[in-house]
This record gives sequence, structure tokens and C-alpha cells, in this order.
Amino acid sequence: MQTVTLQVREDRLEQFLKIIDGLKDDMVEEYVLLPKNEAEYLSFAQFQEDRKQLHARLEDIISGKATLLTEDVYREKMDGFISDLKQKYADS
Repeated sequence: MQTVTLQVREDRLEQFLKIIDGLKDDMVEEYVLLPKNEAEYLSFAQFQEDRKQLHARLEDIISGKATLLTEDVYREKMDGFISDLKQKYADS
């Protein structure tokens, strides 16, 4: 799979997207529209959703509803998780 970056004139974007959407499913796996500037980025729905989730997680930590793991506990849990995955998929 290759990644291609294009800059499309704004007045032709809708037409271009129709062309991309019309291509065979096995030709274009995914495409992403990137913002032109910070203000546009901040208005993207995905950014707003990510921001909402981040603030909710931060509030959980501040309120004590959720706790952060120490680095040692995190490493111990991740090592166990990775070990379990290796055992589970060893024969794959």
C-alpha cells in the first residue's frame, strides 16, 4: 500500500471526492481530508470528539474516579499482556 498526498483546489474538491468515491473498493483503501490551518483543524468533528474524550478522562483523574498507574505497575501489566499475546498466537 502506498500513501499519496495531493493538494486539490477548494472549488474542485467536491468533484474530486466524487471521483475518489467512484473508484473500485480495492483501489483506494482509505482517504483523509486534512485541514488547511489550525482554525479549520479545531473545527473538525473528529478533533471535537477527541477533545471531549480527553477532557472527560482528565476530569476522571482529577476527581479520583480513575487513577494513573505508576510506571512500574504499567510496565508489569504490559509485559504480562505481551507475554499472554505471544503465548496465544505462538502457533499462528
